[in-house]
Amino acid sequence: MGAMMGKPCHDGHMPLYCMVSSLLIWCAMDTKQLIDFWQRSGLEDIKTAEALFAAKRYTACLFFCHLFIEKMLKACYVAEIGDTPPLWHNLVRLAQKASLELTEKQWDLLAEVNYFNIAGRYEDYQRDFYRISTRAYTKKYLVKSLELHAWLLEKLFRRV
Repeated sequence: MGAMMGKPCHDGHMPLYCMVSSLLIWCAMDTKQLIDFWQRSGLEDIKTAEALFAAKRYTACLFFCHLFIEKMLKACYVAEIGDTPPLWHNLVRLAQKASLELTEKQWDLLAEVNYFNIAGRYEDYQRDFYRISTRAYTKKYLVKSLELHAWLLEKLFRRV
């Protein structure tokens, strides 16, 4: 199998198929539906992050912090641009493209949380990530991520 094939997705299809079918579904949605999709999906990821924290699965919790912020940024992108968001995972880049006016602390948080996406996915980063992902470290970033999510949600409601 080629590099793009990999393991089957959740529905048994290959990743490239899933990516293309997701894009087709997103392209069929209007702006309001897209915003709602990203917002609801992010809210589910918050529940998952909180459950992972309670289960002491700290690295996975931090990965989901990245995920729920990413999805909120994608909702903001759709509200600003009126189109399907890019398939990027870089939070700083998404916030820039969504024309968000963040504080310096918020930009710093996005840059820090970006690391959780890489460290949560790739084995060569996971050993160091696991070591630093203590309960206190994870709680700090879970709280900060939830605060940023709430702020983004408020900004989103003002735009829509």
